[in-house]
Amino acid sequence: MTSIKLKYRAAAVQGKEGSLYFQVIHERVVRQISTGFTLQPQEWDPIQECIRLPSFSSASRYFQLLVVRDETAAIQQRLQRLVRQMETEKTAFTADELVAAYQQKQAVQSSFTGYMRRCISMLEANGKKGCARAYRQALNSVMKYRNDIDILFDDFTSVFVEGYEAWLQSHDVCRNTTSFYLRILRAVYHKAVEEGWAMPPVSFRRVYTGVDRTVKRAVSPTGIKRIKNLDLTASPRLAFARDMFLLSFYLRGISFIDLAFLRKTDLANGVITYVRRKTHRPLSIFVEQKIQDLLDRYPNTTSRYLLPLLLLEDGTEMKQYQNQLNRINRLLKTVGQLAGIPTPLSLYVARHSWASMAQMHHIPISIICGALGHDNEMTTQIYLSSIQRTEIDKANRKILKEI
Repeated sequence: MTSIKLKYRAAAVQGKEGSLYFQVIHERVVRQISTGFTLQPQEWDPIQECIRLPSFSSASRYFQLLVVRDETAAIQQRLQRLVRQMETEKTAFTADELVAAYQQKQAVQSSFTGYMRRCISMLEANGKKGCARAYRQALNSVMKYRNDIDILFDDFTSVFVEGYEAWLQSHDVCRNTTSFYLRILRAVYHKAVEEGWAMPPVSFRRVYTGVDRTVKRAVSPTGIKRIKNLDLTASPRLAFARDMFLLSFYLRGISFIDLAFLRKTDLANGVITYVRRKTHRPLSIFVEQKIQDLLDRYPNTTSRYLLPLLLLEDGTEMKQYQNQLNRINRLLKTVGQLAGIPTPLSLYVARHSWASMAQMHHIPISIICGALGHDNEMTTQIYLSSIQRTEIDKANRKILKEI
């Protein structure tokens, strides 16, 4: 049985503030944990053993004591949570071990940076590597703003958040990227509040956390033809990038991560069947001749994956995917320039181009709603759930005939 109580120790000198501490009793052994807070004797109720709030007329001190009350309550919650954790993980522990574990955890968790790194590690451990990568990018951006100086929860204030947004804007970071980083920080902060490591309120109301509609990034049918007809025999690297762009387009705007992770077993009887990573929804695509020609051009002989994008099966697949994505997008900028495409070319453009061309062909929205450009992912799933694959294949065949 473990007892955790907030206590007050009066100062030895009359008129001086006394200190608040937690008395921890475990297996009849008594230990103390300092809170770092001090009180005047009249601000402590010795009978109820709690902080005594003054009248509201003493506004300044009243709010200071509210903070002390809330923060000591959070400390007590953390201690109680740690006790439950240690009781689950260990058959027996001492009072000294409990205090040491709390102090060690407190040293790590008082750092917002350290807490965010722990969140990243948990995401990676749960297989959410894409989300972990986004969190790491946000953290790297924040550390650049801070000149690699650690951020404690005490430093993580509304003023800090607004200053960070202003810094991003001064470095010409677009609003959607700025909003993306701030939404990640907000999610991490709220998680820390829920777990008792941070105290509200840090407001995000004065920074932008929405999503701007971006200029439509689509290439016209004529542009797709120019890309397709480029003579790139002198540059196999550019040809490969161009063909991956076309393959993404031909496969109804398949996202590059899904394209890269297609397995050889996903292709059977002229149909590619896979589960979309973003929504976990199963999809299937009829393999038109143009698709098969590109697949035949780039066989993968070193791994189980369909295309030579992920060559090793050694746990580095996500890193290989990211490297290929960056490399191909970089090469596509040159391909676009050679084809006279005003829109900066990328694999993402292939997705938008397929949706745009489908719309130009007056294909019903229920058929093309799986492509990018929708504000609500749930609406997309509702539309697609009732569509037969053959209808979508007919639409894709109609589009590819024009290329």
